[in-house]
Amino acid sequence: MSNNSDEETIRTQIKAVLSAEELSSVVYEDVIVTLVKEPKNISELLKKRLSEEHFPCRSLSHVKRVRKDRASGQVYLLLCTTEQLKSLSSIRELEEMSSLFPNAFSKYQLSLSVQKVPKTSPLTLDQFNEWSLLWPLTLHKHEISTPPPSLFSKEQLRHFDSFMQQTIALSHVSRQGVACLVVDPTTMTVVATGKSDITPMHPLKHAIMDAVSNVAQHQLEEVRTRKKRRTEVQYLCTGYDLYVTSAVWLWFTHE
Repeated sequence: MSNNSDEETIRTQIKAVLSAEELSSVVYEDVIVTLVKEPKNISELLKKRLSEEHFPCRSLSHVKRVRKDRASGQVYLLLCTTEQLKSLSSIRELEEMSSLFPNAFSKYQLSLSVQKVPKTSPLTLDQFNEWSLLWPLTLHKHEISTPPPSLFSKEQLRHFDSFMQQTIALSHVSRQGVACLVVDPTTMTVVATGKSDITPMHPLKHAIMDAVSNVAQHQLEEVRTRKKRRTEVQYLCTGYDLYVTSAVWLWFTHE
């Protein structure tokens, strides 16, 4: 297999580990919208009648004010959230607020209803594509918690693959089948390893804790043998990369 093929294989195998927020499903917010029968009136309504000044939706800055239904072609204008109308007992009262809408409802033939929009801003492109089916959204710039594989060089990918293969091999001799490698990314060398060896006497000896403990021992040894001064030793795993075969933090056994 060529080097290019190896690189592409590694790129397809490596997946970014996303945060809970980046993996979350859509959460809905009830909003008041109005059907605008004549789309040509949208601009005037937004500027004079139903502006952000009258209906601020700061918590929904990711939601666009206008939505066109693909099936029917009808156009809806978002006014505000239902939470903002708690003082009103019904939509009918909103229609009767002539101080805000002088003759607007009769002139523009507006019709109010309640619809749902995404309550929170999408963080990933997948969330954006899925949630936008409900209502048009804006995707704000967001730094993904884990860089995508496309940002790494060929050499970095080869190192990642090699260290992960070592971690997998080490997991085969672990009691719970979980192993961990701590790597110094500046030198691309293994600083310490860890294996899950949880027993009733040692319920917290999972791979990551074992690896951190071994890093501490390694750093103490460097100070003891005077390879480094105490002030030169970094705090445990700060700045290191961690490779682990499972992200499970606590394992329970019934042995």
